[in-house]
Amino acid sequence: MKRGFIYGLIVLFIVISGFDGHDGKDDELRRIVGEYGQAYVYVPINSVGSLELLSIGFSISNADDKRVEICVSPLTLESFVALGYDYEISQPVVSKSVVSAETLEEAMMWKSYPTYRQYLDIVELLASDYPDICKVDTIGSSINGRKVLALKISDNAGDDENEPEVFYTSTMHGDELGGYVLMLRLAEYLLNNYGTDADVDRLVNSLEIYINPLANPDGTYYRGDTITTPIRYNANSYDLNRNFPLLDGTNSRTMQIETEEMMAFMKSRKFMLSANFHAGVEVVNYPWDIWTIRHADDDWFYNISRQYADTAHAYSLSSYMTYRDNGVTNGHDWYEVEGGRQDYITYFLGGRETTIELDNTKQTPASELDSLWIRNRKSLLDYLGNALYGVVGEVTDSVAGTPLGARVFVLNHDKDSSHVYSDTLTGTYRRMLAPGSYEIQFSSEGYTDKSMTVDLSQWQLINLDVPLVPIGYVPEPEPEPEPESPYSDELELNDLLTVFPNPGTPGTGLKVYIPTGLRGRISLSFYNIAGAKILGYQKTVEEESVMDINAGNLPSGIYLLVVVNETTGQSAVTRIMIID
Repeated sequence: MKRGFIYGLIVLFIVISGFDGHDGKDDELRRIVGEYGQAYVYVPINSVGSLELLSIGFSISNADDKRVEICVSPLTLESFVALGYDYEISQPVVSKSVVSAETLEEAMMWKSYPTYRQYLDIVELLASDYPDICKVDTIGSSINGRKVLALKISDNAGDDENEPEVFYTSTMHGDELGGYVLMLRLAEYLLNNYGTDADVDRLVNSLEIYINPLANPDGTYYRGDTITTPIRYNANSYDLNRNFPLLDGTNSRTMQIETEEMMAFMKSRKFMLSANFHAGVEVVNYPWDIWTIRHADDDWFYNISRQYADTAHAYSLSSYMTYRDNGVTNGHDWYEVEGGRQDYITYFLGGRETTIELDNTKQTPASELDSLWIRNRKSLLDYLGNALYGVVGEVTDSVAGTPLGARVFVLNHDKDSSHVYSDTLTGTYRRMLAPGSYEIQFSSEGYTDKSMTVDLSQWQLINLDVPLVPIGYVPEPEPEPEPESPYSDELELNDLLTVFPNPGTPGTGLKVYIPTGLRGRISLSFYNIAGAKILGYQKTVEEESVMDINAGNLPSGIYLLVVVNETTGQSAVTRIMIID
């Protein structure tokens, strides 16, 4: 059933029903949404006709076998009320634990939240303190004109190198705060430890790392430049993680400027690996969110998600990230998300993204930010390292040697847009895969397809360069190889074999200089211009290099003298003239 049609049924039901069975609660919900910009409600799972239908019109933030958590915005308030669900309101509390830093120095101790102005200063300070390995990129601006920024960290940050590009982004939902500070601290950690930490050096030298700490500044700083009552949505009350195109290319919601600019940025960078960070539960969630079917690289996705969660377990003093499958879940197995970013990146951009929920508490208390960092630091570093393994190489024209844009398709494996492409400018491709044996087909218009088999182990990088042959190209035959000579240059012997006097006269003896390369047991033969042998000698020449030859019987004419070493077969030829 088409998404637009399903959504239409919901709207039709709302209009027809006009249900209003709990006026008091509904009025309280309206009051909270009006005052705080949103409200979280819990709907018992047994009162929900279809979780799929609910996910189309509303922003589900969590679901289990007992209840569904929905964030109601000014845009969806009346639609939700009209559905007539039984629900419980989560009363908003202005959290005093979300402490804002008073100074920039305090903010960079990472035990409080920065003001918006401090955030901008931190980003600029990191770039100015480490200009060789850090620069600031502007992704765009929010509805209210706040900047959406990214820090690029790489060994040559000012250059666009042919290295894997990876992307971390946080707080698309403006009230999910812990990842915001975590990303700033990660950036500082990479910069501070470059040159002294081997793990950091490997990442910074081999990757181009982009970190976007705050994807929804209007939601986080809803009341101003200090975080007080942040909201999930952007300034237009849209959930940015429900705002991307569906996998059929449509979008039932008005695309927001933050989404458009983020899409343009990601298309320009072609990130092969990314993660977006949230809060509300503690779990690593991987595609697909919209489909029940599994991604072709489901094993690979599970492995990197399992690695993140298990590493976090090892650095946690208490139970942490144990939700669902001990901290890991397939997206649709949890609940369906329509218009999510990880599906968009994975399907349309050829990248691989997960959604990492960092904390059961959406607004992580300032006092717990340090613990959040300790639990996740190693996982954050190791996750980036996944981009360094798999099959990589260059696809080129076999004749011209120029780079080619080609489809890289794993036979009997790839499906649903899981294949990747080589870069049209460099010919470079990168394909992350779980351990196994794969047959990879390389295709480019105007060229003959080529398939190659690889056997990939865990944490292995295989370099596989692939030249493609133009269709119809016929290579020139290889020339026959010349027989090898024990001497460096036979032509040199011809030049060195000398007869004098030349020209000679009939009845006059000749002297012949025998070069070193011919000395030993030799034969000397004189041939006339008709090719008939006229005269021949056999002789051993050792130290003496000049021989006296009695050629007195030769009449006037032109002759060839051929000297052959009878042991090695090496020979030389020179021309002699006899004139009256």
